Amino acid sequence: LLVLTVLGFLVYAGVQPASAPDLALHVAAPVPQAHGYLVTVDATNTGATTAAGVTGEGSLTDPAQPNAEPVETSQFTRNYVPDHSTRSGGLVFTHDPAQYRLDVRVLGYSKP
Repeated sequence: LLVLTVLGFLVYAGVQPASAPDLALHVAAPVPQAHGYLVTVDATNTGATTAAGVTGEGSLTDPAQPNAEPVETSQFTRNYVPDHSTRSGGLVFTHDPAQYRLDVRVLGYSKP
């Protein structure tokens, strides 16, 4: 019975369509450090495929001028984010992110 259950699961998993990675970024509150501010970023992949070389970007914009150029940007890269998982990284800024609007986005990834 156990062998049939495992075999059934493997067949079921094998016929499921592979979807592309579906990445989203979630940020934590900034933490002051000796040489700037650290913002921890969680990269979550809800897709059914691993994403490699995930690059994320954060930018600080003056909230009074939302269409102005960013005051500062920072990037991070994760070697991989497996399917249905979360991996953490960090953005480091010299300006205090609490004083600006922080926007984050995924810049890209590659197939492993």
